[in-house]
Amino acid sequence: MSEIENGLRMLLRDSDEIKALIPVTWIPNAQDTTQLDTQGVELDAKSSKRMLAVISHRDSVDGHQEGSLFILQEKAPNHAFPETLVVQQLIPICGEFNVSITQMKMNSTSTERTGLKIIVRPNQHSDPLSFFTYDAERLPIVLSECRRLKKLSEEYIPSSPSQTYSWLTSYSADHALPLLTSTPPDIRAIQAPLHTRLSPASAGSPGDDANDLLLLRDDWVRSRAREQSRKGKARLNIRTCTFNVNGQPPTQSLASWVRGNVIPDGFIPPVKEHSPFVVDTDPMANLSVSDDASIASSSTAHFLLPDDLPDVLVFAFQELDLSTEALIYTTGTLKEEQWCTAIFEALGEHQVAYSKVVSKQLVGILIVMIARTALVPSFVDIKTCSAGVGIMGLMGNKGGAAIQMTYKPGDGDTKGGTVLTFVNSHLAAFDEMVDKRNSDFQDLSRRLVFGLGEDAVSIWETDVIWWMGDLNYRLEQPDKDVRDLLSEANQLYWAKRRNVDALLAYDQLKVAMRGKRAFEHFSEFLITHLPSYRFSPGIQTDSLGYDMKRKPAWTDRVLHIVGPAVNLQQSSYNSHPDITQSDHIPVSADFTLEVDEYDEPTRLSAARNLHRQLHGLDQEGKKMVVEPPDVDFGDVRYKQKVVRKLHVKHSGKTPCAFRFVPSYEGGDLHPTWLTVEPASGIVLPHEALEVTLTALVDEDIPYYARRLDCTLVLHAVPGLGKDTFIVVQGNYQTSCAGTPLSQLVKLPGPIRTTLGKKSEKQNLNAPREVIRLVNWMMDKRLSTAFATYQIVPDPEAEPSVSSSTTLRGVATLKKRARALEDMAARVRECVDTGAEFEEDIPAQAYGSVLLEFLEGVVPRDVQVSNMTNRDQAFEALDVFPIVAVNVWISVTAFLHYIVQQEPERLGEITSVLAPVVLSDVTGSIMDKRRFVQYFIQ
Repeated sequence: MSEIENGLRMLLRDSDEIKALIPVTWIPNAQDTTQLDTQGVELDAKSSKRMLAVISHRDSVDGHQEGSLFILQEKAPNHAFPETLVVQQLIPICGEFNVSITQMKMNSTSTERTGLKIIVRPNQHSDPLSFFTYDAERLPIVLSECRRLKKLSEEYIPSSPSQTYSWLTSYSADHALPLLTSTPPDIRAIQAPLHTRLSPASAGSPGDDANDLLLLRDDWVRSRAREQSRKGKARLNIRTCTFNVNGQPPTQSLASWVRGNVIPDGFIPPVKEHSPFVVDTDPMANLSVSDDASIASSSTAHFLLPDDLPDVLVFAFQELDLSTEALIYTTGTLKEEQWCTAIFEALGEHQVAYSKVVSKQLVGILIVMIARTALVPSFVDIKTCSAGVGIMGLMGNKGGAAIQMTYKPGDGDTKGGTVLTFVNSHLAAFDEMVDKRNSDFQDLSRRLVFGLGEDAVSIWETDVIWWMGDLNYRLEQPDKDVRDLLSEANQLYWAKRRNVDALLAYDQLKVAMRGKRAFEHFSEFLITHLPSYRFSPGIQTDSLGYDMKRKPAWTDRVLHIVGPAVNLQQSSYNSHPDITQSDHIPVSADFTLEVDEYDEPTRLSAARNLHRQLHGLDQEGKKMVVEPPDVDFGDVRYKQKVVRKLHVKHSGKTPCAFRFVPSYEGGDLHPTWLTVEPASGIVLPHEALEVTLTALVDEDIPYYARRLDCTLVLHAVPGLGKDTFIVVQGNYQTSCAGTPLSQLVKLPGPIRTTLGKKSEKQNLNAPREVIRLVNWMMDKRLSTAFATYQIVPDPEAEPSVSSSTTLRGVATLKKRARALEDMAARVRECVDTGAEFEEDIPAQAYGSVLLEFLEGVVPRDVQVSNMTNRDQAFEALDVFPIVAVNVWISVTAFLHYIVQQEPERLGEITSVLAPVVLSDVTGSIMDKRRFVQYFIQ
């Protein structure tokens, strides 16, 4: 019993105490008789063994005790999993709770023994629970403690009834310690930062500290246990592929799709050896950028040399069989065998190194996993499942199939694993069925489950999940505009990125993800290939081969979610237009997965030891201090990060937990210009945890702000001590960026020196900042200012690059993006202070600053959809504010001059300018571009 008591104490918080503990045997209702045979399966089966524990909880404020009966099941130890207890049921000892006993005679082969039957009645609405025990010594203690705690519950008048027995939520199934199981938590639940998963709280209103403490504890123990058991790292190169085959058997070589190194992608031309942000010349080439990366010079998306072939290939097929009978029942494995044969043939001489691991078919939906033969033993606990969402939810025309396995790298029987999940789905078709597609996803999210009953595992209980297939999401743009933009993208270097990006802004899947209506938490690599749907050889098509009756769309997708235990890098995302046998083009995506090599018993042992280190976690919040007590950022400039550090220190003898909370109920944790990382944590005795504060100002603060200030509230969990208040301040160096044009024209000089002063002269017709920039670019002939503008303004974001860019090339482009933002900051400083512009700053830095003034300059009520000529466009100026008119005419006059000198720049300039100046205006992409062209052509 001592080991069981120790295991139970590990589950309990320090405020909770074991009052009584007794081993029992559960008696199912069907066997609720006065005599049972001890040789019966029900009584001897391991699944019938239970522990009853009476646990008391003492409130930290008024000292009142509450009790609960815990029903526990013991898990037998083995070489990988030490002995543990699982909480099966919690019964508060209050109200109508009752425990009674009767004698039972048990028949045995040798003698007849008298035992005791325990009947537990939680309340009048619940069925009684029956148990059996021979332990007459411990049973009276159980009964006595139950009577005592029930009497206390009857005498106590709580000040807040809603808080009564709330401490039990810590031990419910959703909150039980998940550290001693190999099943990962729901990957969606752990995507959000930890502090956002804590209860609502504010200064003086701590929230649900008991539950928060448990979440903080579990997160801390889980991450540290993994770190302490890590022996090394293992990598898997994974190639994921999806193809709607339109009921056709394989009739072409699949080499480019399977191997990725045979046929180059005809859409993206070779990348020049300079920045992709320019057309002919590269003003960025002279930027001082520390760079040891390289950009691939071939159009092949991701070269896979023989020694670099994927470790794992996962193929997702849709519409494998379109026969009438196939919509009702599965017709066998013939189709699967045909396509698997074609896949292995595409591997060429390397096929001998691969083996099929697992597959799952739902009529026309098939998912197949192939891996290097040497790695196959590393994939264990392989599961499959499927679910239909087609006609009546039963027929196989739409739905999903999934596979899941545990990857265990390293040597030895006790090696730990990483759970990988792959989903293939085919969602509802047709442009207008977007809501059905969203509901299909939600339906599959619930119904794709591996296993049955207590052993069932959701697809979301994984370390990483890939979701691929024909998702059927379409483009919300006019058919002609889509075709015109794609045709231009296929011919012009600059258009490939801007036109694809512009169309993807209207992609139904992207919209659904942003609106959290489907595929929330998923990520998708940058799309640079042409739409994979719909092609129809032999009937009427456009110049790119798309069916004239079906609008092109990116229907075939590969998305993923990554948990905190793994590192996943994607290196390509391509279509393969050389494979033309279907009305869809196959799509592939390459990943490198890095996982921990660790020993599972070591991880479990580390988790137990770390859990013991947190003994007394909820007792010494008063001994936590923050240094420094105040934070001063000094001068903060627009879009320039300033970083400061805090240290949360603890001088107590036991650990303490903390979280930052808003200063008032319903408020924000901190203002938008400030970030705090981490926003919660655990500090061990005599240690300090570093907290990083970052100030970054953009348009979210008033243009007239001079001071940045806020108060951070650090709350000890639970709130046994006073909250700590940290004053944060800084001096904002006022910028014209984000300042309304109507305010800039009122200033007598540069904003940094004259904000708040009234001009002695009449207001300017246009802001001097805009006029200065336009005159400078005109004088210096900076014709590439807009052509080289970086579409992605955030240097940390994934830049818009061609599919031929390697991961090292992406790093190069990110460095160049940061260099561009640094250059733009120098231009912005000159504008704000009135200093002279610098000759060595490239044109695109000036262009990016000018575009900041132009964002949304066209009023949202301008109707661009019905404009067919230049006169109508100029008539629209009547609804412009006079300042906006003057700015618009100045900028478009400069661009008109540029286009007169270099007519080939017209399309590129309008593609950059239109989405910026017309950001608030309703209309199609081409309508907006035509509106801009009327002024500059």
